[in-house]
Amino acid sequence: MKKTLSLLLVLILILVGCGNTTTSLKLDDRGYAIETNEKYISRQEEDAVIKNVILLIGDGMGANQVEVSRRVLLKEKEIFDLDKAEYKAEIITSCLNNDVTDSAAAATAFATGVKTNYEVVGKDKEGNDLKTILDYAQEAGMKTGIITDKGLDDATPAAFSVHLENRYLLQDSIPTQQIDSGIDIFMGGNVARYLDFAEAIQAKGYEFITTKEGLLNTKAKKIFAAYSSGRMMNQASDVPTLAEMTNKAIQVLSQNKRGFFLMVEAGQIDNRCGEGDIIKMAKAVQELDKALRVALNFARSNKETLVIVLADHETGGLVIGEGEPDITWFTEATRYHTAVNVPLYAYGTRSSFFADKILDNTEVFEILMMLLNLK
Repeated sequence: MKKTLSLLLVLILILVGCGNTTTSLKLDDRGYAIETNEKYISRQEEDAVIKNVILLIGDGMGANQVEVSRRVLLKEKEIFDLDKAEYKAEIITSCLNNDVTDSAAAATAFATGVKTNYEVVGKDKEGNDLKTILDYAQEAGMKTGIITDKGLDDATPAAFSVHLENRYLLQDSIPTQQIDSGIDIFMGGNVARYLDFAEAIQAKGYEFITTKEGLLNTKAKKIFAAYSSGRMMNQASDVPTLAEMTNKAIQVLSQNKRGFFLMVEAGQIDNRCGEGDIIKMAKAVQELDKALRVALNFARSNKETLVIVLADHETGGLVIGEGEPDITWFTEATRYHTAVNVPLYAYGTRSSFFADKILDNTEVFEILMMLLNLK
């Protein structure tokens, strides 16, 4: 009898243990998640320590951009990894002098916690330079990185690394400020602007990389990788994808025992919305989702990691028309930024802090600073 009870107890313990095991997501033949009842990242204790933050920004990505992209690209019952968020929130996007923001002011709010004027980068309304969350992270011994699939001199990466009274003025100072920023990794487009600064980049200890092979094979701890002349990185075979850049950056930054802060921008969503191109917009959202997959894979095995996906603003006033698969835009006039709230998706350690909140864009900075214990 005792042996029987002991055996039953062992079986119960095994079954309980199996119930708590994190199982792999079911994937289709394209590597996309199929909906299951399991959470992608297990919830963490509310006093858990965060060492790593991966912040992904979908430029121009409102909630409808995600919904439409899912309908256009995925099969029935398939979902994006975006849809696996443990907790969600909304972001109020206005800037200081306009209800409708631009990427410069919005990214400045995320990076510094300060509302500033339209088209201003990394400065307050009086023109004073603002300290970014990357600056605070560096002071705490963390490693830092910036990735974009647009130009490295574009508004969002600039707001996390430079200070300009207007995003369109004095752009030649952007490379110089970025080189002197102390940020460990830059990856993005518009290589033409950076070629003349190759020696200065290397003098600061970066490996200057302009090929996909060079990026994937480098062992460098400081990387400055630039591709594709112009505003957007193209899809040529020698240009890394957003997911590939994200993967490489995490490999490098995660070697630091004191943690890291990585900002990843999927910037082409905004452009495709402005063009009114539904298919290209959906593919741009999918590229963000693939980069998110990389971040979540890291977070699953590194429990001191918080992953956040959000948007700086919505572009295009995208609405879903009556009767699927009809998808419509309001008018030509609305193919610009709008003032609607945008989604925030949170995964991993302390992600519950964002549950069902409506946040001002400046509050993202304050929350991340608090969770990282940076001030």
